[in-house]
Amino acid sequence: MIEEQLSSDKKVLVLVPEITLIVQMVEDLKKYFGDVCGVFNNSLTPKQKNNFIKKIKNNDLKIIISTRSGIFLDIESLGLVIVDEEHDSSYKQNFYPFYHVDDMIDYWESQKVKILLSSATPRILSYTKAKRGLYKLISMTKRYNDYSLPKLMFKTYDRDNLINDNFIKDIQEVLEKKENSLILFNVKGYASSIECPSCGNVEICPTCNMPLKYYKSSKIASCNYCDYKIQNYKSCTKCKNSKMVLIGLGIEKVQEELEKYFPNKILRVDSKVAKTKEKVNSIIKEFNSSTSKILIGTQIVAKGLNFKNLNQVIVLNLDNMLFFNDFNSHEKAYQLLEQVSGRSGRNKEDGKVIIYTNHSDDIIYKAAKEHDYRMFYDHEMENRKLQKVLPYYFIAQIEFRSKFVYKYEEEILKIKVNLEKKGLIVTKVVQPYLEKIGEEKRLKLYVKYKKENVKEILLEELKKTKISKSDILIDLNIENYGL
Repeated sequence: MIEEQLSSDKKVLVLVPEITLIVQMVEDLKKYFGDVCGVFNNSLTPKQKNNFIKKIKNNDLKIIISTRSGIFLDIESLGLVIVDEEHDSSYKQNFYPFYHVDDMIDYWESQKVKILLSSATPRILSYTKAKRGLYKLISMTKRYNDYSLPKLMFKTYDRDNLINDNFIKDIQEVLEKKENSLILFNVKGYASSIECPSCGNVEICPTCNMPLKYYKSSKIASCNYCDYKIQNYKSCTKCKNSKMVLIGLGIEKVQEELEKYFPNKILRVDSKVAKTKEKVNSIIKEFNSSTSKILIGTQIVAKGLNFKNLNQVIVLNLDNMLFFNDFNSHEKAYQLLEQVSGRSGRNKEDGKVIIYTNHSDDIIYKAAKEHDYRMFYDHEMENRKLQKVLPYYFIAQIEFRSKFVYKYEEEILKIKVNLEKKGLIVTKVVQPYLEKIGEEKRLKLYVKYKKENVKEILLEELKKTKISKSDILIDLNIENYGL
């Protein structure tokens, strides 16, 4: 498709969900197309961005690889947009200004631009549009090189004894064959919270009111949601007791335990390590050029990376994703499981995936074992119809954010009642899991709608309210309830 566009003197925009995937995509495309490929992302300086745009206008660059911000580039003679891993939530910006790559589709179509959404695990919304004929569905039923898909097996586990003899044996067997092993453990840090056994204090972020996560590698206790951190964390901030109890298992702890059995064999990729695409690329290159290595990572390692000598993937702790209070938690869990499974056996026939779970009868595990997306899709659609969520209903979010947000509760209830009178389905007033952002407290309303011009309806209603307009944020099309 790219060759077809270039031969017609058209340009191509290739979108990837994470900056970490750009390096591999550029390498692959440059092998075929040479130096007409260029990389655009928000880490470029204003001067670099201007030079990049000049190269596009001068036809020096014809293939532009970018993350979601690339949709704002003014690309003359654009003929094709490829959205790789289209299911990925990174294509939605969940802070103001809210937008999704999808928001450009109508515009691109009006400009006669072809659009390719690519995924082994498409979003429920995208697949439904294809089934209804709004998109054209092209199914690839065989794996590249005709290799068989990896075999999935399930093992139960004890949360208090995760790194046990059987787990070590699974890894040891692969290393002895001079092959590599990948472990998905999607929990950052060393411990998820810190408790003082002396005074009972749990270290909390003073602005977000959330437990601090502990990172042993940097001796930092930090908040997941803002910039607050305690450098060189050593003792309780209240009673100064130095013997703190670390609660919950993070990826750093798993790495530490594994290194007792496999010294000098462990590589780790998570957001703490992957500060730049260059750092991630160096780790991936080391893993790809080695044998008998173990790569442990968060969800970053599941996203579109090609590992040459990898025939075993181990999945830990995915059960946690099954019980999030969100309508798409199963969709995200299934996508992550199927995607990370796809890293195994890409160059040989005998790929396998070992999943440690105490819920192997859940639909996501049954469908993943059969590599049957339709099985998962049909089951998920039944649930979503009952819940009245995507793709049966769109969902708009109204967020009220203020130091004094609870003074607005009566006004918020008026808004809810008035919107319901106009035929919209409106949830009760919701206090998010993340109660505060900085000094501001938050409340939310979720509005479910079908074909109504919801933007006009919401704006008209919010004009009447006494709530300060600067304290209201509207996102017209959310794909999860979020934080």
